Amino acid sequence: MAVHIGIGTYEGSVCGLGLKPSESAGLELEYGYTPHSGTVRDIVVDGSMMMSAGADDLIRIYNVQKRKEVGTLVQHNGPVNCLDI
Repeated sequence: MAVHIGIGTYEGSVCGLGLKPSESAGLELEYGYTPHSGTVRDIVVDGSMMMSAGADDLIRIYNVQKRKEVGTLVQHNGPVNCLDI
């Protein structure tokens, strides 16, 4: 079982780090891009899905295995501060 860690930045970037039990090299950068125009407020990873919430009033949804954004939730009335799957 691999471990996935999501990291958000003040600049709106999202990075994913992975750790595979069979490897002893430590964490490895799996993906990184800038989907938000403001601070990333929260990230949640569950299996193959990751969601990021930002100060830009958006929630971005990603497929971690495919390394592809699969959707965006819009029309929030302010920054999204917390996510839960």
